[in-house]
Amino acid sequence: MRNGSQLVARIPYPVVQPKSLNYGDSVSESLGFPELPDNFDELDEREQYREAELLRKRQLHYYYVEATAEVNLTHYNALAHDFSILRRKVYHHASDPWEGDNVTLKADLIQLTQNWAKIASPHGSGSKGAGDETEAPLSPPCPITFSEQDVNETLHLYSAQVEADEQFAACRDAIGVGPEGWVPSDQYEEAKRREGKLKADALSSAETEDERAELIEDWIFDDFNEEYS
Repeated sequence: MRNGSQLVARIPYPVVQPKSLNYGDSVSESLGFPELPDNFDELDEREQYREAELLRKRQLHYYYVEATAEVNLTHYNALAHDFSILRRKVYHHASDPWEGDNVTLKADLIQLTQNWAKIASPHGSGSKGAGDETEAPLSPPCPITFSEQDVNETLHLYSAQVEADEQFAACRDAIGVGPEGWVPSDQYEEAKRREGKLKADALSSAETEDERAELIEDWIFDDFNEEYS
């Protein structure tokens, strides 16, 4: 990769929807109508809770965009502008405090290079009107490049990372804790009970003794030292 910082600097600040109403997974971004899975009634209580919570988040996203289209068309048009979701991702992932994750932003930049001709074109990705024989101006060359091997390795790693993040978020939701592990004091005992059941289920699902030992040693909800040296 080269000149990544130059590329991010050229992207204008994007129009965004409120963070609390922007779930941002692939289903929400596609603006498909959110629904429970077909096998919902066959799931156990913990999985049903997780799917119901996921549906609620996707519904908030969907109905915000739908209501915006009805009552604030100008804002909706800005939200729905060519590659607006990708533009928002690049901007925010480039400006977020760095926490050791290079993959997320790099995957965004790869997607941007793959769509650069449409993004950088003065006419966006729209087609020419009927009877318009005017040659569309060429877009400027993309200021960053990635090798084919780099693209394949990064997208594979990003896919695995997204899956792990989704599983972790589902575990947090099932227990009822926030992103940093906090829980209201009056819900602590119930959260600990759920966490204990989740750990027991994970250990019972382990296929080898080595896997069980790793789960016990590195359990994601164990206490940890909040003081950094």
